[in-house]
Amino acid sequence: RLTSITISNNEGNQYDVTNLLEGFRITESIYDMFLTGNIVLIDNQNIFNRIGFTGQEYIRIHFSGIQGLEEEVPEDEQINQVFRIYNVSHYHRDTEINLNNVVFSLDFCSPLLYEARTKRISRIYRGQHGKIINDICRDELNFIEPENTLKTSVKGGKELGNFFSVRDPNVGDVAGFLCPNWTVYKALEYLRDNTSNDSQDAKPYGDSYYLYQTCLNGFRFHNVASMRTI
Repeated sequence: RLTSITISNNEGNQYDVTNLLEGFRITESIYDMFLTGNIVLIDNQNIFNRIGFTGQEYIRIHFSGIQGLEEEVPEDEQINQVFRIYNVSHYHRDTEINLNNVVFSLDFCSPLLYEARTKRISRIYRGQHGKIINDICRDELNFIEPENTLKTSVKGGKELGNFFSVRDPNVGDVAGFLCPNWTVYKALEYLRDNTSNDSQDAKPYGDSYYLYQTCLNGFRFHNVASMRTI
């Protein structure tokens, strides 16, 4: 059940585009560190030109599942996320049904992905990979502890989920890690891809570690064996 879709531009103006929706997709994957998505809108109100897309817009998508007798799931189980729009991937006029309709497609991502792609790190870290990943996320992406999160509200144009709901800090090599002016994204990717679990419990299911964002429960850093218990 769709509650609302709102776009905010860099001038602070908000536009409710719920009634213009053709469809949308949000991608959450253990192979992707951050949420991404795409939305298609059919515009007959000149919204596209009124917003004036520059790549600095945000889109808030709020929807919920249905349970029982057509009842919405509890608020803390609803998807209520703010994403950053980074691309207009498609734009054309509807020549089949109504020439007044403009169809356009927007690509969006977690605002944290934008931060991770633009911020750079030049420093030495010490400790295991799980600890270093936490330090980078805390210092560069402003992660907070789970007990301090407000998971049912979005304020100030920031998305939900800048915290770890699952994290194994005691994995990876115990050594110094020199980050040579890499982006935050590349540093996290390197640490993720070079972390493994040599215990026998991990072997039947794979010893690789995954770092990924979820729509409801922040970020997770763990292996397949741990996934089986959630």
